[in-house]
Amino acid sequence: MLDDIVLPDSTVQAQLELFWDIVSNECQEGRKYLIWLDLESSKFFEFHSNDEEQRLDIVIYKKPMMKLFPTLLTVQNQLIADNWDWKTISRTDAQQTDKLHKIFLAIVPILFINNESHTLVLILESMVKLLSIPNKKVLRLLQCLLTCSRNNINKSSSYWTFLRKLYSTNSFQQSIFIDTLIASATIHRKSYYCWNFASFFATIEFARGADLTPIYSQVKQFCMRNLDYGAWKVLCEIIIIMVSANTNQYWLKEFERWNDNNNNNKLRAPNNSGRLHQKTMNWAKQELFMLSNYIKSSQTESLIPLKIIKWVYARLEL
Repeated sequence: MLDDIVLPDSTVQAQLELFWDIVSNECQEGRKYLIWLDLESSKFFEFHSNDEEQRLDIVIYKKPMMKLFPTLLTVQNQLIADNWDWKTISRTDAQQTDKLHKIFLAIVPILFINNESHTLVLILESMVKLLSIPNKKVLRLLQCLLTCSRNNINKSSSYWTFLRKLYSTNSFQQSIFIDTLIASATIHRKSYYCWNFASFFATIEFARGADLTPIYSQVKQFCMRNLDYGAWKVLCEIIIIMVSANTNQYWLKEFERWNDNNNNNKLRAPNNSGRLHQKTMNWAKQELFMLSNYIKSSQTESLIPLKIIKWVYARLEL
């Protein structure tokens, strides 16, 4: 039962509450950047405005966090060992709900340490539903995780999958996801799961009838600064989608699987497929010509982007 789980003391609990507020609430600075420092501190984290970068810096101190980690891990392990049936927990029991909320607060920091615990992510999803935590807060938590300074967290396949699921089952502004993937890719180059998400996102946005121009423009700007295979592949995939309406069927099936019981969020095929084409073949030729020239003039040793562009020419039969 929940009563058997031993929670951290009240001082730590207050820190956990504040940490959740910081990572899940909107900030005036516009964006957050979570940094790990190998220093001693009386607290496991602090935060301050970074006016130069126009962001809120959240600093996790490694040494106190590692001291706290066994306590938090014990809470997680008790949940896993007891094999909780979440349906037995009553939303109307105020005492149970308060205890569950405190357990949730103890789980959140573990996400910034243990990057590939599928069980932990499933527990988190269950708690979010039981506690009726707004999806906007969960999204901001994921943004902190996926744009933080640690490679293993930023590139976590579990967290990028969680983001795909959250995006698929909700309605958020397109710009939120564009900003997140570009910020993540900028911090850590060659992030496979980041660009995997970008491919999924572009496919579903197109299937939802959204204009892909903003996504294309941001990815193109990134590619002009980085000859990253994943980024260039997504850029070329978007060209193919906008010109030919040829989308990744695997991503469409994944979206439908997550929305199997949600008829309001189904993808609907337009009656006139001709309306799907957002750009012309002439536009594609001009873009590919410009991109090829850029790669050739960049004096890079990597020929991978050029091979991707040749692949697009073949796909579009140009």
